[in-house]
Amino acid sequence: MRIIRAKSLGMCFGVRDAIALAFEHAEAAPLTILGDLVHNTTVLADLRAKGIAFADEAAQVKTQTVMVTAHGASERSLANTRARGLDVVEATCPLVHVAHRAVRALVRDGYHPIIIGQRAHVEVRGLTEDLEDFDVVLEEDIWSPSFDGNSPDLTSASSTRSVSRRSSARTPHVSWQASATSSLSSAARPATTPASS
Repeated sequence: MRIIRAKSLGMCFGVRDAIALAFEHAEAAPLTILGDLVHNTTVLADLRAKGIAFADEAAQVKTQTVMVTAHGASERSLANTRARGLDVVEATCPLVHVAHRAVRALVRDGYHPIIIGQRAHVEVRGLTEDLEDFDVVLEEDIWSPSFDGNSPDLTSASSTRSVSRRSSARTPHVSWQASATSSLSSAARPATTPASS
């Protein structure tokens, strides 16, 4: 058997930076991290060894300072956390901020956001909690024969540009626009039709 070692090992820079930020803030004051910072038991044990606590929601936080993970959070969630009198440390990945800005811009331009991912995932919740109207879809649902571009509440992620291209071919009555990120969101609005003469 031949084993080839990857050139890059570890975690993405957003999570790496969030971990460093957690250690830095834990030196100054007790810290609670909202949600899962990383799915790595060794790193989680190191964080806990430094006295860092974890909570699933702001109501469970016992420290004055709370950190949002690299996955980000909605403005509504951040406001609710601050309303509890907690000091919020933002560790949101810059690429997640790009996705949030892209979704807001698409909504402002009249598009209906379609987020490609798992509805319950923290990153998807962060993107959608501030939206009035949106859909979450799985890539495989887009390729199913029954997909018509109007399917509500479906839920995996793949390349947004690929989904947009292939969806345009499947649903010509919908105008698809890929966001600035590679795997988080897309948006669609009904295609405009020329006025008949």
